Amino acid sequence: MPKVSVIMPAYNAEKYIKGSIDSVLSQTYGDFEFIILDDCSRDSTQQIILSYGDPRIVYVKNEKNLGVAGTLNRGLELAQGEYVARMDADDIAMPERLALQTQFLNEHPEVCACGSNAVLFGADRTDEQTDMPLKQRDICLRMALSNPFVHPTMMFRKDALQGVVYDSTFEGREDYRMWMVLSRKGQMENLPQALLRYRIHGGQVTQQTDESKVQKHFRLKKTYYTELNIGLTDAMQEALCHAAFYGKVKDDAMVQQLKLGLERISKSYGCRKMPREYSALLCSVLRDFSRSLRWRMSVGLPLHMRLGLLR
Repeated sequence: MPKVSVIMPAYNAEKYIKGSIDSVLSQTYGDFEFIILDDCSRDSTQQIILSYGDPRIVYVKNEKNLGVAGTLNRGLELAQGEYVARMDADDIAMPERLALQTQFLNEHPEVCACGSNAVLFGADRTDEQTDMPLKQRDICLRMALSNPFVHPTMMFRKDALQGVVYDSTFEGREDYRMWMVLSRKGQMENLPQALLRYRIHGGQVTQQTDESKVQKHFRLKKTYYTELNIGLTDAMQEALCHAAFYGKVKDDAMVQQLKLGLERISKSYGCRKMPREYSALLCSVLRDFSRSLRWRMSVGLPLHMRLGLLR
């Protein structure tokens, strides 16, 4: 039985999948199976996968198109390893990715999942490195506003996934929902190294925005705020959702609710003052409003931020 199961969904991935497969097969760590799930591709994806003779590759073709969440859940069911690593068919894994994450989980039994930073490339990105939160508290604070993990960098303990699936009702944000559930089962961390080259291109689900995506964002965030169970009112939740998605809020009253919500979340995680990320969001939102409101609503923020709002 392999130590690690790498699961990679693929749909019409002929343009980039060879580079992705090669990057996994050339890992410095070799004790893994590589489950590639073809979600009924209509291009040459299948032929490219089957051209490899590496015995670590397990090729699976869905009988019908299941979408990302359904395909990932099938991969989780098939995985035999103690650890499960995610991979996407358009990204490039760094050579030591599996070695470093496996070593980390071996040495930290309290951690149920770990990701890492990534290098963004493609489109208009030129090797821009992410700055993901590293420790559990910072990850949870980030999760209240945005996704704290680069999905295809993740490695999980298989036993932590018992009863946990990717929720297809949040298709396109199924990973975000997964982190919400896993955060209640154990610690999650990010390694500081960039262990993946994450390709940005227009065909990605994450790069597509429509009204349904906005609705999913609000529903997902409100689910999280409710599950936090820290007394966030409906008005606070609405303000937090708007600020997180649009980077702005509707009116003065919503600014006040945003500040109250950010303060309440900060306090729930033991922060004596609002984290810099939250302060920066509040300042950014306040710039659309009057100077008097900016000064009044920025009470408690660092003085340099308050003074900057008056410029």
